[in-house]
Amino acid sequence: MRQPPATETLTHNAQPWLPHRYWGKARPGIAGNANYHPLPYHSLDVAAVGYAYLKVHPQLLSFFAQHLGMSSTATRDWLCFWLALHDLGKFASAFQGLREDLVRSLQQRDATRAYTLRHDSLGALVWKDRLLAQCDVLGLGASAGKRLKQLMPWVLAVTGHHGEPPRLDIGTVDLNFDATDIKAAAQFVAAARRLLLPQDALDAALALDKGLERAGKHLSWWLAGLTVLSDWIGSNTEFFRYREEEIPLERYWPDALDAAGHALRASGVLPQPRGVAHTLPQLFGWAATGATRTPTPLQSWATKVPLLDTPQLYLLEDVTGARHTHSGRQKDRRRHDAVPCCRRVRHVHRPENAAAWQRSRRRVGDPHRPGI
Repeated sequence: MRQPPATETLTHNAQPWLPHRYWGKARPGIAGNANYHPLPYHSLDVAAVGYAYLKVHPQLLSFFAQHLGMSSTATRDWLCFWLALHDLGKFASAFQGLREDLVRSLQQRDATRAYTLRHDSLGALVWKDRLLAQCDVLGLGASAGKRLKQLMPWVLAVTGHHGEPPRLDIGTVDLNFDATDIKAAAQFVAAARRLLLPQDALDAALALDKGLERAGKHLSWWLAGLTVLSDWIGSNTEFFRYREEEIPLERYWPDALDAAGHALRASGVLPQPRGVAHTLPQLFGWAATGATRTPTPLQSWATKVPLLDTPQLYLLEDVTGARHTHSGRQKDRRRHDAVPCCRRVRHVHRPENAAAWQRSRRRVGDPHRPGI
């Protein structure tokens, strides 16, 4: 990712810097603590989590890059730029009015617009109707409007991070945003583009032309999932503490990356490293009990079946009393040990009632409550 020259200011110029006047996260006032987190900071927090996650999950990054047909570096920059735009809808006066006290203190005005359309839909709406073409936030000039169809799958994926795609068939920009909101949103997107998306990465994406739209549609659910994960972790105030003071975004970004690394390690979502191979006696504790058991043919097969680095589905059926779950868990364990960062294989079986009861006791540890 490009580091700006020391003399370059990404967020401050002759015009007033408006985005800092918009809150992104807020809580009731607590003495001695900041009671809100500026929207630009929260947006970068989420982008930083995505950046850090892709750095330690090369398989997922490679998946995105292969479908885009771009280098891993350009792909990561492209994705993180869009992650930073996930909460564009929060620039709407309608959303900001949810905290009237902050609107008065930050913007010196009263909140007058009703919040009737969620901020996820508002973000996609303002991108489509104002930011891309009218405000030319990507610096595309006369071709900006022609790129709308190619870029919409990407903005829909990141703004739709609350369980469903954004709604574009209801509401208007004018009902929810005023001119100052549009200007603030445009300033932030332009600054995020300069900070997070180098020109060569932008050029590589735009060179895909119609392929960019196809890739965006194909990857939309994956990107939406990455956005949800990044937003969840990036909202953890234990690591991303509220900061009201205004600093340039290029100075805030390293702090966000540092916090993202700590937050990810504490979250438990990082890919697990390659493990040590386990035999059936080791996996199920047979050696500790001194028991001598001969694996069934299916259990033996599960220890030897070739493992592929592609999605696989196994349906296992064994003789009565053969402990079906042992075969499945042995194969899954081998998959985990042999293929790091991969969980794309699972076994499916239908145990009889007694087997289900015993499996519940082994997996849940509650002898009085059979699980599902």
